[in-house]
Amino acid sequence: MQPKSPAFREMSSPEEREQRIGDFIRQTLAASADTQPILLVARSASSPAARAVGAVVSEMTDRQVEVRMIVGSDEWDLGLGMTDHVSSDVRIARNPRLLHAHEQIVVGDHATWFGDSMRRDPLKRDAYECFTAHDPAGARMARSTFEKLWQSAEPHHGFAPERIAAAMQAGLSR
Repeated sequence: MQPKSPAFREMSSPEEREQRIGDFIRQTLAASADTQPILLVARSASSPAARAVGAVVSEMTDRQVEVRMIVGSDEWDLGLGMTDHVSSDVRIARNPRLLHAHEQIVVGDHATWFGDSMRRDPLKRDAYECFTAHDPAGARMARSTFEKLWQSAEPHHGFAPERIAAAMQAGLSR
């Protein structure tokens, strides 16, 4: 008897994941005039999810975008890029238990993306992802979860918008 689906899921490269996530965000934003901030929980600023958000918001010169993000590390060497039409707020998840959370992006009031756990190295294992485009109840729950994580994370006092803008330019030119 032949199985109907493979026993394992073929893993994709970080660049492929970044492209899929970016396309999802672009499609969601294009279909909505929602002005709610994009919420991001990521392992680091170099995660495919964080890089996808950075790439999408850098392209959006026609509207003001707000991004709120929680990252598991304050290493910004490949960080997100925020330009003058993007406002952002960053918190660091210093509590090691927060690294058990899954990466997530909430776009508008009805779309979410969930990725692998932040404790896993994406170069070793990064296979889980879930895209949900039309689920207002799920987006509300994800926003609620984000707010709870936000309260547990600490503000990034060393964060400077100019530093992020410079990091974004360096990251996008890779």
